[in-house]
Amino acid sequence: MTEFGISPIGWNAHYGGARNPWDADRYAGGSSTGSAVAVAAGLLPVAVGFDGGGSVRVPAALTGLYGLAAGFARVPFRTEAPCSMTHAGPFATTARDAELALVYALISAPAADGEGTHTTTTLYRPPPPSGAEPPRRMRLGVLRGAIDDSEPDVRDAVEAALAALAEDHELVDVAIPHLMTLSLAHSMTLSSEMAFMHDAEFAADGDPPLEDSTRVALAMGRSMTAVEIHAANRLRSWAMDLFERELFGRLGLDAVVSPTTPIVAPPLSAAAAARGESDTALTVKLIKFVFLASARAHLLGLPSLSVPVESPGLPVGLLLTAPWWRESALLGLAKSMPEVDAPRPRVFASEFDALLAP
Repeated sequence: MTEFGISPIGWNAHYGGARNPWDADRYAGGSSTGSAVAVAAGLLPVAVGFDGGGSVRVPAALTGLYGLAAGFARVPFRTEAPCSMTHAGPFATTARDAELALVYALISAPAADGEGTHTTTTLYRPPPPSGAEPPRRMRLGVLRGAIDDSEPDVRDAVEAALAALAEDHELVDVAIPHLMTLSLAHSMTLSSEMAFMHDAEFAADGDPPLEDSTRVALAMGRSMTAVEIHAANRLRSWAMDLFERELFGRLGLDAVVSPTTPIVAPPLSAAAAARGESDTALTVKLIKFVFLASARAHLLGLPSLSVPVESPGLPVGLLLTAPWWRESALLGLAKSMPEVDAPRPRVFASEFDALLAP
């Protein structure tokens, strides 16, 4: 995985990385890269990832998987990391045969000792886990601006998926105010928490052997002031009220829809494979829409799911974000969508086919 999970590219200058099974000369996305690639390559039927800014949904989209970042406190896990935005959730190759819903149901069971999941949600207790909702007509808010801002292959695949959804669901175009400001609040909070998390290493070592891109990201996090972090938290409260009152209240949306990423899996050069890569423009592209969704999913604790959609080339993902505690709506919606009829990735464990044979 990416060093400290700090980048969505999915590569590590010290240890290399897991290449994309669809094209070994392309990135697989991150930071839960190994989990996604293991499932996409047929090494595992399912896996679990962690997502603070797209780390489940980006690799899911780039490798043709379902990737669910469950809402805050839905999936119990223990960590000493002081990160208030980390979600956990499963990767799976299909939603129709219940793998995704089954794994979600298993890992979302309340902790046996009653403990919460992470520092900022230990006081909250989620309702009992549930599987996919039965088929019903849903009202879906489409972020049209995000689709128009995607590369042609992604835009065409997403438009085709929306046309199929429109046969059974009501689609309405929506525009969410101040999303870029909310994304800034998300990035400020996440980077400052990550800097705090690793501050002891800098204090003890002084100059730990980190990638240059990691050093830059952590330095930015350490530069945040208390006033800036407080402003980000004020925005967080305002946005929670906006989403509850306007999108899920007045507009009555069951989910918000956009592309997961505006591009397909980007190329991995020989130089980057050998020494790593720090490319801000590429990073921004990969998290452009997941980052906007992160303003919803991570800043506000909403569940979010990347669903693979039909594409003639490399995999494309459709991003679905639901209200609090409505993972079941996402699972039901994903189950109702057509499964992608695509060939196996170029790199695939044929032994897995034998395991699935009757």
